[in-house]
Amino acid sequence: HAYSYGVFSFYDIHREAGPFIAAGGVVSEKTADALAEFMNELSRMKSGEVSDAELQDAKESLIRAIPALFASNDQTAGAYARAWSHGLPLDYYAQYPRHVENVTKEDVARAARDRLHPSDMAIVVVGPLAQLRAGLEALDLGPIALRNATGQAVKAAQAVKSTTN
Repeated sequence: HAYSYGVFSFYDIHREAGPFIAAGGVVSEKTADALAEFMNELSRMKSGEVSDAELQDAKESLIRAIPALFASNDQTAGAYARAWSHGLPLDYYAQYPRHVENVTKEDVARAARDRLHPSDMAIVVVGPLAQLRAGLEALDLGPIALRNATGQAVKAAQAVKSTTN
């Protein structure tokens, strides 16, 4: 759709559950459209709709990323430190491709149903309020809370005034 300069998502995984994070740079005037598309994709994933091609692309991407984890001494140490801190076995990276290849569409659908909860997400949008507000409100994803750069609540009148100065 040419809404974005690049969007990505991941689970911030630790020994315990971590958050699902999605982010990207979006063309300001397309922010609401991009967010609507993102929410549609999450809903589609939650329904279990993953094509064979999408699954294969995802598997290949995960497997191809492994060598980069060992491109330098620092990266190698970091990879093994993460494996150790997550309680993974010593042969985790050697076994990883086999485990990834064994993932089925039903595995993906089950994980999405269990772990993706779009209605419970906190959505953070940064950009020109005057340009974004109407489109975001039209999506009806929940209440919009305005924050300043330090995270403090801002009254709507103050926010509008500050964007026009």
